[in-house]
Amino acid sequence: MLFVDISAFAFAVNRTFGLFEKHERLYKMRRTLIALQLGKRLNLKENELKKIFLQSMLANEDKQFWQSQNKIYPSQLIEIMFLASNVAGFLRGRNVCIFTKEKIKDFFLHQYLKVFTKTPAVLALFTLMEEEAFWFNLEEEFLFLDILRLTMGWNEFSGLAEEEMKKVFLLLAKLIDNKDISTRRHSERVAKIAVKISKELKLPFEKIKMIEIAGLLHDIGKIAIPTKILNKPSKLSEKEFLLIKSHPFYTYKLFETVGGLNEAAKWAGYHHERLDGSGYPFKIKGEGLELETRIIQVADILAALTEDRSYRKCMEKEQVVNIISLEVKNKKIDPDIAKIALKLLSAKEIL
Repeated sequence: MLFVDISAFAFAVNRTFGLFEKHERLYKMRRTLIALQLGKRLNLKENELKKIFLQSMLANEDKQFWQSQNKIYPSQLIEIMFLASNVAGFLRGRNVCIFTKEKIKDFFLHQYLKVFTKTPAVLALFTLMEEEAFWFNLEEEFLFLDILRLTMGWNEFSGLAEEEMKKVFLLLAKLIDNKDISTRRHSERVAKIAVKISKELKLPFEKIKMIEIAGLLHDIGKIAIPTKILNKPSKLSEKEFLLIKSHPFYTYKLFETVGGLNEAAKWAGYHHERLDGSGYPFKIKGEGLELETRIIQVADILAALTEDRSYRKCMEKEQVVNIISLEVKNKKIDPDIAKIALKLLSAKEIL
């Protein structure tokens, strides 16, 4: 079984968002508190509240996104998160939330209810909006403590099935990859390649599951990097490149704060380190890089070389072999893992 402290995980991701995009962090915090309060008013079970908490804290979305989630979550949960997103959206850039009360009420009365029915969730929202304390609690100073109060006692993913947990990690991987338009599906491919390598090495099943998670989230630190830098079409300045190089550091810092993901912190956060110490950002080398880390490193390189990027097309097989072979020759990556990776490439098992 895999146990993860979900509150710590979601707060860590949300905090990382806030490093350079504080408005987005504030929006997600407000959305989360509103959704949790609605869930409490509707007497939802803890398991359902956990799902709301995770999606509200982590997801980037629009109306189509929430509709697409109907295949994953019950319709009432989707409705709650959609309602919370609407209210939080009106509060973007607002310092005194209660000043927006009448405008939001007017939207729901004269626009929202022309399209959607007056469900128990909508009625619960109208009741909440009449309470002054509801608006005051949405001020930045109180958000963290109020969300923490509502999630006290959620120590692990005990209420979520393993498949549901994996969906959360896949969602995060897509969130990361969609922020950087040049690396769509990259994290998912890294995870799949890492799993194939791990199976070739006959690692234990539980270990492989954790390696897959590390692969999915190895680039999660990119959420701390401004989108305009990630997608800049021209050459990066020295300072911008230093910011890009910070993403594995943020990946590591995010993972290490979360119970259940402590081991994966090194595997994912060290994916740009190299055996000869020439990597970044920690300059760890040799024996300091565990087998699992080495697997993620090689999977990341192989995935990157076999993908289109904004500055080049996907490389031909011969080019990929030459580059990975040179990395081995220069003692930068593990030769045994590189050999397995090239075997997978030759067998056309890299999608």
